[in-house]
Amino acid sequence: MLIRLIIAVFGLAMVLALGSAALAGPGQLSLDGAEEPIKFIPGHPKLNDVVSARPEQSSFKKPESARITLPAGSGTPAPPSQSYFCDFQDYAGAPWYIWSIPDAYGDDLFNTRFTVEDNFECTLKVAHLLMYGPAMTGTPDMRVYLWDDDGFGFPGSVLDSVDIPYATLLATGYGYVAADFSAAGWVFAEGAEYHYGYTPLGGAGDTLWIVSDDGFGPFSGEERSSEFWNGAWGSMLNDWGLDVVHQIVSERCCEEIPFSDCYKQSYWGNVWFIWRTP
Repeated sequence: MLIRLIIAVFGLAMVLALGSAALAGPGQLSLDGAEEPIKFIPGHPKLNDVVSARPEQSSFKKPESARITLPAGSGTPAPPSQSYFCDFQDYAGAPWYIWSIPDAYGDDLFNTRFTVEDNFECTLKVAHLLMYGPAMTGTPDMRVYLWDDDGFGFPGSVLDSVDIPYATLLATGYGYVAADFSAAGWVFAEGAEYHYGYTPLGGAGDTLWIVSDDGFGPFSGEERSSEFWNGAWGSMLNDWGLDVVHQIVSERCCEEIPFSDCYKQSYWGNVWFIWRTP
C-alpha cells in the first residue's frame, strides 16, 4: 500500500510539472532568468548599412515626345520563318514604336531578356529581330549579340555575336532579320536568362531602326528590354517611363528535363539587397 501511495504522489508531481511547462509561453522553457531574444531593434545603426545591390540606373528620364510610333499604313509584318522547326519564345505585344540606333542620346545597344521555362533545357538556334528599314539612314551593318545575365536582369558577359550585312537589312524592309547562333550550340536550362540585342556597325549618320510594342503587352512590368546609356545598362521603363519590349523572337529547340532525385531548392526571389555581416 505504501509503495502504491509513493508511486501515485510521484506521478502527480510529474503531471503538475509538465502541465506548468505546457502553460508557459514561448521562450519561457529555458533556464530560470533567461529573457526572450530581441530579434529587431528599431533605429539600430546597422540598419543603415542595407543598400540596393542592383546597378544604379540613370535618374534622367527621356522625354515622351522622343518616342516615335509606327507610321500609319505600315501594316502587320509577316511572322518570322522557322529555320529549325522547334519553337519560338517572344515577350513583345503588337508592334507600336520604332527606335533609332543610335538614338538622339547616343545609345547604340538595345536588348531583350529571355528566361527558360521550368523543367526545360533549350538549345538556342536563331534570333529573329523585327526591323523598320524605311527609316534607316546610311549604309550600316548590324551586329547581333548574345549575352548571359548579370543576375539583375541586365546583360552580363558577351557570349557570341552574328553580323548582318547592310544589303540584307536593306532588302528586308519592314520585317524580321535572322541571326543564326546555332553553330555554337548554346544551351540554357530552366530558370536561366540570356539576352539578344543589336548595335549598328558603321560611321556617322548610319542608323538602324528597331521596333517595340506599346509598353502594355503581356509581359509589361517585367522590364524585359533595356539599353546601354552613359556607361550603364538601364531598363526602358526606367529611361523612357514605359516598359516597352523590343520585337525579338528567340527560336530554340527544347527538351523536357527528366525527373530524378537530384534537384535544387531555393527560396529567394530576385536579387535586390546586400547585407553586411557582422
